[in-house]
Formats: sequence, structure tokens, C-alpha cells
Amino acid sequence: MRETLRALRLGQVSLVIAPRAEVEAARPDWEGRLYYVIPESGVPALVRVVAITATAGEPGSDAAARFAEHVRSSEVLTAAKLHTRWEPVGPWDEGRLPDDFELDRPWTTYPLAVDLAVDSGDVWLERWNRDVRGRGK
Repeated sequence: MRETLRALRLGQVSLVIAPRAEVEAARPDWEGRLYYVIPESGVPALVRVVAITATAGEPGSDAAARFAEHVRSSEVLTAAKLHTRWEPVGPWDEGRLPDDFELDRPWTTYPLAVDLAVDSGDVWLERWNRDVRGRGK
């Protein structure tokens, strides 16, 4: 992920697909210049929401603010992502991953074919809307 965001910063790519938790963790380093869009339909999405209503100065408002900050922390977002994206099956003790779980080579960042996306985008969206969107309902 770090290499992908580096390529984005250097202008080598103009779009990346990345886990929301990792983008959120990287946002402070981008000084407000890193944005993302969450698809609303057509793809599987896991949405988790925490809502807390507390008036400043009221009993419990400080604890509510600390809890909200904790839930948005990189550690919690990463743990939620890992828990919802991969479930260990087998005799793994204490949630340890198998030794051969990691890739044997680093991730490769590929350039984005912007011209192809511009030329084919309408056709792709039409096919997506016709063949994929809404089928999960």
C-alpha cells in the first residue's frame, strides 16, 4: 500500500483502489489532499457505523469523545478490516497467521491506463449497470 500511495503522490498514477482503513491512516500525511469514494451499489460493501450523541460538558461527554476517537484509530480500523476480510480456518493458535501467508515477492504498482478508461468508460458502466448492479439484493 505504501508504494501505491507513493506512486500517487509522485503523479505516476492518478487513481488507486485501496482499503479505506489504510487511506484513512495515510490522510494526515497528505494535508487534506487525499480523498476517497465508497461505492454505494453494485459491489459488496461492509459498512460499520458508530453514532454517539453527547453534549460537551455533560457527564460522559469526555468518555464519548475518547471512544469515538478510539473507534476511528488506525489500529481499530485495521483490526476491523482484517477481521471482516480474512477469517483463519484451522488450528491457528491465538490468531497467528501461517508462516507462508505473506507473499514471496513485494506488491507491484501498475500504471493506470487512463486513455483506455476514458475511451471505454461509458461501455464499461453500461455493462456494469446491466450485468452486475443490483444483483446482490
